[in-house]
Amino acid sequence: MVDKNVPWPDVSRPDEFARRSPRAQKAQKYFLQSLEQIQDKALQTLCHEMLAPLHNSDCPWLLTHHQSAQKNDPALCARLAVRVDYEIRWGAPAAESHSHHCYPGGWLMHNATNLHALNSLMRTAQEIRDTPFNADAMLAAMVLHDSVKPQLLLWDNGVLDTDQGASGHHVAALAEGYLRGVPLDVLQLLAGVHSGWWRNPEGITRFLENAAELIDKPELARVPPRLHFQIESWMMNMGEVSWYTATRSGYQEIKIHLQNLVQKLCSPEQQCGAIWWVFAHYDELTLLQHLDAGTFEETVRKVLSNTN
Repeated sequence: MVDKNVPWPDVSRPDEFARRSPRAQKAQKYFLQSLEQIQDKALQTLCHEMLAPLHNSDCPWLLTHHQSAQKNDPALCARLAVRVDYEIRWGAPAAESHSHHCYPGGWLMHNATNLHALNSLMRTAQEIRDTPFNADAMLAAMVLHDSVKPQLLLWDNGVLDTDQGASGHHVAALAEGYLRGVPLDVLQLLAGVHSGWWRNPEGITRFLENAAELIDKPELARVPPRLHFQIESWMMNMGEVSWYTATRSGYQEIKIHLQNLVQKLCSPEQQCGAIWWVFAHYDELTLLQHLDAGTFEETVRKVLSNTN
């Protein structure tokens, strides 16, 4: 069994797991560097302002106090007003337990992975294909695409509360962007990041319409995207999904082995923290490699004992 004096923080502070995670620290650094890549300073400032509620509770979501949003989705607005005792930008997972990156720092890992993949695609478009694109709009859209999600996936002593209201995080991010004056090009790219305009234009248009209707401004969603917008939308979508399938399947497979091992090594009250501590130090795909190599249990024992 793991010693009672465990090396990890209390599960009431998921942000501390991420702050002490080399993986999450690297992801946070890359996320901020990508934000600073935006050359349009007004757009960069808008991104900073929209992300501010994730680390400063004195900076509220505009939707929280918007009368139409309160009327149209009271559950979402109530959730956006919830304050927790940790910094959600650090502590947030990227998704629920049936999906991917469901641990503190997962939101940072997901965003950094997406941004790195997008930067690689933009380099190919520029250096190999000589294809023009709006880098600022693409970076801003990727930075903001899951901006509201951490407020809707909140930990309560290791248990994830996933109430996203009727609208959900995607529509909420678009509506918040409308209210903050985020440029339409950015919001259209954001709307299409999960599926791409060329593949599902009707569905993406509905996202924009639902966001505009949430704040009773339907006219905001009536401007069609530019004709050459598809290459940018394609790169956005590929950046988002490039690691998604492997990460999701890897997380789902390794979490079963990890849960079984942690149950053997730790007392019930230690198990959530132990799992988070392992993910703080090892990527799910790396853990699968250890499983294949027969070194999985040894690796987990070491990190739980704080000896590596």
